[in-house]
Amino acid sequence: MAKPILKIKTGISGKPVNYTQTLTNGIVTATSGLTAGELGANLAAGSYGFYIGNTFGQAITFGCEVTIDSTLGGISPSDAKIPTQKALKTYAAAATTAAPVQMMSRYSFGDLAVSGNISVIQSFDTSELSTISGLAYGGVLGLNGSSYFKNISGNTIHLLICYQITWVGFTPTQGNQSYASREIVRSAWIQLYRPPYDNLTSDMYGFTSLLCPLLASNNPGALTGTQNGSATIELSDGHSFAIQCKNHGTAATNTTNRATINITGTSVTNFNRATRIQIVKV
Repeated sequence: MAKPILKIKTGISGKPVNYTQTLTNGIVTATSGLTAGELGANLAAGSYGFYIGNTFGQAITFGCEVTIDSTLGGISPSDAKIPTQKALKTYAAAATTAAPVQMMSRYSFGDLAVSGNISVIQSFDTSELSTISGLAYGGVLGLNGSSYFKNISGNTIHLLICYQITWVGFTPTQGNQSYASREIVRSAWIQLYRPPYDNLTSDMYGFTSLLCPLLASNNPGALTGTQNGSATIELSDGHSFAIQCKNHGTAATNTTNRATINITGTSVTNFNRATRIQIVKV
């Protein structure tokens, strides 16, 4: 008995279309697609696949289909497709390419009054650079004031925060005036706010204290006191943070956007944007 021959239709590219036939004078002159139980193969280079026709004339993938799609199906991946080596290599190369660093830089536009022995939230009014998506500043935070940074991304994010606070209010000293009488102890820190914002004595990061700044004097080069702090924090969706400043003395003072030098008793602006914050999404 002769062995049966298995016939497979071959196509030039793509999946076979639904079965159709062309009749001329009642005679079938052309067909497309696969009949029920008929096998087909796609032999186009880099996109091989085997198919079988069902009773509706539709081509059903038989086994797995080899694909050269380097997006691995994008938003609609398939369990019936096997990517080629090249497709996987292309996908892996794209996935491991370093994403652009997301950053935010803001600075204080003017002086901020700080009463004696009290904490205030430092404002950073002006934006220099902002490429962090999902981190909002001011106005949309559900908190009193507008000097908060809030995560509105819908996901938990991690941030490296670096801040600089510059203080003014130091008067030139004469003779042996004591540090204690000048009340120069200042503090700053990163304060996290977790809804419902009822525990503000915890979640403090990057705490710094300014105990003895450079002695204010009539000599050139005397600089206003500046403190710097940093921390890496985890910020959940809907949570916020701000930079808190505290003046531990009894007399009022200011934070400022202008660092000055004191030359012959006259304060001269040395550089602007002295109170600022820079944030990197990590």
